[in-house]
Amino acid sequence: MKIEEGRDSRQGLREFAWRIIAGAVGLLAQAIQEIFKNPQLDL
Repeated sequence: MKIEEGRDSRQGLREFAWRIIAGAVGLLAQAIQEIFKNPQLDL
């Protein structure tokens, strides 16, 4: 996978950022589910 210059690299960066954000949101949702599944869990 090669990085294109100019507009294409910016587009790729945006897609990369969205992928990271989506992954972080997914992990957060998973963590929240675990907390609700284990109400005795002390934070």
